[in-house]
Amino acid sequence: MLSLRDMQARFVAGLHGDANALDGVIAEGAFSAAERLNIYRNNYSVSFTEALAAVYPVVKRLVGDGFFRYLAARFLVGHPSRSGNIHEFGAELAAFVTHDPALAELPYLTDVARLEWSWHLALHAMDAGVASVEHIAAIEPSLHEQLRFQLHPSVSLHQSAHPIALIWEANQPGEDGAADLGAGGENVVVARVSGQVRVMRLPPADFAMLRAMADGATVADACAAAVRLDDEVDLAQALLAFLANELVTAIEAPGE
Repeated sequence: MLSLRDMQARFVAGLHGDANALDGVIAEGAFSAAERLNIYRNNYSVSFTEALAAVYPVVKRLVGDGFFRYLAARFLVGHPSRSGNIHEFGAELAAFVTHDPALAELPYLTDVARLEWSWHLALHAMDAGVASVEHIAAIEPSLHEQLRFQLHPSVSLHQSAHPIALIWEANQPGEDGAADLGAGGENVVVARVSGQVRVMRLPPADFAMLRAMADGATVADACAAAVRLDDEVDLAQALLAFLANELVTAIEAPGE
């Protein structure tokens, strides 16, 4: 008699194409074991294709419905769900499309997929409090340069050679999909702000400052990173914008 582990392994093999995996395991009836497995396999494929489409609606629109179904079927074979949480399925799609020669004419697709996955993660990120100017004001001014900003769990940073935010915006519901693909690269922040996920562009210097903060730099070092790119950057305005957009969840002073 098969152990539960062996039975599960054979079921998974059958699900992914081994027509004989469940011979002698599933009792024959009105439908054969292969026919029953095929019904389940179809439902499995449809469910996960729909889950991918829900996370990657812009990718789906860019490649077309038919190709997206083909892409999803191939992706599912190599990247089956390994979690009971459907929200964790699809993380590897950006890397997957990078290596598909059929998509070579869409060089921006990988970065758009990364943006959409980050949007999905931001939507489901845990809640956290937000820091404010008042929090900074309550700290001894001589310590301000040594402060470290902890970013909200929903925040992700994207630096792309392509106008990914523009492409994303042009392919939202009700939009015609027209985007100037030659508009140049963008620095993009994805974050949940007041309960809504937002996609925000940042100037290069502001982005450098925020990235440095994300990497654990002090305010002084983060500001220095910004000035290296633009010696006229308004550092105070950038910091205020980070706080206003709820990107910062905590401010750490030296010794804390």
